[in-house]
Amino acid sequence: MSYPARDCCVCHCHYSPTPNATSLHNTTTTTTIARKPSSTLTPPRRWFDKIRRRPSIEQQERRKREMLLQFHHLYHIVQEELLYATESQGSVYYEGDLMAAKEALDAWIHHYQILSRYLDPKELTTLHEQWEDTRKELQESLDKLPSPLLL
Repeated sequence: MSYPARDCCVCHCHYSPTPNATSLHNTTTTTTIARKPSSTLTPPRRWFDKIRRRPSIEQQERRKREMLLQFHHLYHIVQEELLYATESQGSVYYEGDLMAAKEALDAWIHHYQILSRYLDPKELTTLHEQWEDTRKELQESLDKLPSPLLL
């Protein structure tokens, strides 16, 4: 006994002489259709990029720690450059050392301003209390150095 071939079937189950072949095919088709996910519950692809790019709290904390480390590193650079400028007064290197000290202080202050955007108000207040006097002292030390034109 043979069944007529159907155009929708590619599995050739309709050529089988068993009478349950059609019901097997229908079950398979039904199962395949049942497994197909509904597109109404799937969010649009444009959401995935935004979700992936959103930083987690852990990443924000790590970013703050890295920026604080950079802040301290820049502070040490300002101290070194100011020391070089102080020691090189009267030498041919003084003008370059003074310029480097000013640039280092400006970079440190600029980094402080960027860092303040990442901190909550309590952390910002603490940072300001810890470093404002130091900033003033460094600025005063730099301002006390004579102009290279006067040497």
